[in-house]
Amino acid sequence: MWGNYSYLVSILIFAGLAIILEVVFGFHLLKKYLKVIGFVILVSLFITPLGEAVAFLMGIWVYNPAATFYKAFLGAELETYV
Repeated sequence: MWGNYSYLVSILIFAGLAIILEVVFGFHLLKKYLKVIGFVILVSLFITPLGEAVAFLMGIWVYNPAATFYKAFLGAELETYV
């Protein structure tokens, strides 16, 4: 439906809406954990390429070039890091 933007749009709809709701309605609770949240995000950015590389090498999953930008960044599709 959205061509190469399909994967990105689905990420933004499902993850983006949840993040927006948490920030809008729960920021006062999240504020004291910002360092922990940032740490988890940074660790995930380093772990994701390893998991993606293993999955690609083993043939566990592949990305549909018609639904993604088909641009790799650190071994994973660019949209994965959104």
